[in-house]
Amino acid sequence: MELTIRAGGFTDVGRTRDHNEDAFLIDSALGLYVVADGMGGHAAGEVASSMTVEALRLALSEKRAALSELATKLATPRCREEVISHVEEAVQRACQEVYANAQAHEDRRGMGTTLVVCLVLGECAFVTHVGDSRMYLVRDGAVRQLTYDHTVRNELIRRGNTPLAEIEALPYKHAITRAVGTYEQTQPESMALELVPGDRLVLATDGLTGYLDDHSEDLGSYLSESPDEAATALVAFANTSGGRDNVSVVVLHVEGDSNVGRERSRRLTLQRETLGSVPLFSTLDDDEVFRLLQPTESRNYAYGDVIVREGDPGEALFVILSGKVRIDRNGEAINVLKAGEVFGEMSLLRNRGRSASVIALDSSELLVLHRRDFEAFLRDESRLGVKILSHFVHVLAERLDSTSDELSGLRSSLLSDE
Repeated sequence: MELTIRAGGFTDVGRTRDHNEDAFLIDSALGLYVVADGMGGHAAGEVASSMTVEALRLALSEKRAALSELATKLATPRCREEVISHVEEAVQRACQEVYANAQAHEDRRGMGTTLVVCLVLGECAFVTHVGDSRMYLVRDGAVRQLTYDHTVRNELIRRGNTPLAEIEALPYKHAITRAVGTYEQTQPESMALELVPGDRLVLATDGLTGYLDDHSEDLGSYLSESPDEAATALVAFANTSGGRDNVSVVVLHVEGDSNVGRERSRRLTLQRETLGSVPLFSTLDDDEVFRLLQPTESRNYAYGDVIVREGDPGEALFVILSGKVRIDRNGEAINVLKAGEVFGEMSLLRNRGRSASVIALDSSELLVLHRRDFEAFLRDESRLGVKILSHFVHVLAERLDSTSDELSGLRSSLLSDE
């Protein structure tokens, strides 16, 4: 499916500042869209944001050929990870350049910038961010914040060790914990997002997002106009709401065949809903399932295809999206699983040989989550990882109790027969 991206952006000094330290970039040929919010004072923030945007553009332009080749292979998590690696390397390069410039100019010491990057390749958007500039997705009327602010408040919430009431009482809770250029290295966070015609993406500095926290559900109402008009309207909203900071917005409209888009949207919704119904992930809310969906891949199997073979290493969890499969052990059929059911859960925790073979009984689509990708997800999403693993232990404990009860009942039955 061919997608077309229409983009527009606007920046403004706001109502209270005397100069604009934000910067944004729209490079449609490269598929690169960036918003940065500089900090440092005496125009140093403006230097940091503009340097970062230009360094990113140059670094990713140099990787154009490699990125174009990867654009044809984005169905697998490995290729998506490789794209993310290229983007994060570009962010680190920008960080080093800003830091070196600050060290060379005493009046720029400590300058840095927040950053949100969207690189569109094929049917995917690769999102990388540092600091509290954000990216939102509006799809089918639902608004999702794709990035977590790197602030004291959010970092403490994600660690889970401090009561929320204490966090909210901190006078410095909105202080930035990560930035580009304040140190020689930074810690970006990234994700890959499958795009659908009709998607609307918004990249913005906190000059806007600070006013969206209580009104994010209204974001979609600004996006029906052209991207340039939408960006201008959102900046106007920020200024009308107080304009206490510089504000920069980039809006992307994703366009393509609407019929194909509806089918793609239906398939992505099916994947999210089916993954969320798996007992291991049943405590996750819709946004959390959406994030967990990112490291998965979809695979199609024809009748008779062997999906896993008994004795082979177990390296992935499988969720049946459509069709049905047969479970064979020692050459004998022992079960049939249908859409919505799952197998291979323990493969996410340990590497042991498969206890049975699984064969497609129909044309089937399965969602696959590899242990390596799951472990990387747990590292990157520590708060969510704790929630998933805690429930994982609970589910396994219930299964152990059930097995113990069955064995106890069997033992009693055998004793009574004697």
